[in-house]
Amino acid sequence: MSETRLQNLNRINPKISSKVDEKRTLILFSPDMDFSASFSMLFQDKFKVITTTDAGILTSIIKLIKPQLLIIDAIPSASMKEWIQIYKKENPQMKIVLFYVSWYNQSDTDKKWVELVDATFCPPIDLNEVNKRINQFFLN
Repeated sequence: MSETRLQNLNRINPKISSKVDEKRTLILFSPDMDFSASFSMLFQDKFKVITTTDAGILTSIIKLIKPQLLIIDAIPSASMKEWIQIYKKENPQMKIVLFYVSWYNQSDTDKKWVELVDATFCPPIDLNEVNKRINQFFLN
């Protein structure tokens, strides 16, 4: 249903894709609506920020928008690892940042995630460091 809405939006105004597909577009996936809203407000002046709390629509958004950066705020899982690998294969230029909860920080698993994504952050998150890394991704 959500994918259909995106397709309809693109059919109604095909310029939407090209407007959104400008440089400096990032997508944030988080099941936490409050975090999504806060993050969006924090970065909306510098970047085109698209947020979703729905993992099912994330793939469709990525295919339509082709962002330069994907930020994932979720607990790492085997299924997440699979779809990140697919995203990286289909969009090799897209950078991926993972925010995860500190209780999950298991050294062996953490090393595997660091190799899979372009950056990882866990609480307490230093917003200056996040901002610096995001800016670096868009400069490269």
